[in-house]
Amino acid sequence: IELYPDKPIYDIPAIPECTGEELTNNLIEQIKPFNFNFHLNDRVQELKNENEKWIVKTLNGKEFLTPNIVIAGGVGSFEPRKFPTKSADQFDGKSVLYSVKDKTIFKDKSVVIFGGGDSALDWTLELEKIGAQVTLIHRRDAFRGAPESEMKVREHAANDSIKLLTPYILQDIHGDTEIESLELFNSETKDTSSIEADYVLF
Repeated sequence: IELYPDKPIYDIPAIPECTGEELTNNLIEQIKPFNFNFHLNDRVQELKNENEKWIVKTLNGKEFLTPNIVIAGGVGSFEPRKFPTKSADQFDGKSVLYSVKDKTIFKDKSVVIFGGGDSALDWTLELEKIGAQVTLIHRRDAFRGAPESEMKVREHAANDSIKLLTPYILQDIHGDTEIESLELFNSETKDTSSIEADYVLF
């Protein structure tokens, strides 16, 4: 819910579309009749088997004794791969973002999205829908996301409702208090170019 509360989700059975926040709230509402406890903002540090039971110790010093453990192997603690030069640090959390908590800030703004997976494709389509001027940039012309999403992105690009730039990589971000331009490198032609942006989303 903290990472992608506004991200549209399309693969929940019997729910054509919902957001991450809506899904989480509905799951919490559904579980209310049961006896449950959440232990959030913590991390398992140690698992120890003793007398056919498990001792679970956490980073915050909690200890649990349980006969069974279920490991849900998701993303886990989210630590984004940040842009490798210092030029992005001064904009981090302001105009250089690694997650979206409120998509309305992008309305009528120029947004450059870097990536080739489902999140990049989904946010390209979603932000175009709310009125952002979106440019999607990927280092290859092949994408790793859902083929249907890629097809929709390419259709939007053909209709000029978004810009699609491949194969480009980001070399640098220029600006003082605000982003002035992004320096791009084309891995095929070896040319460099620059574009303007209000926001950069990795």
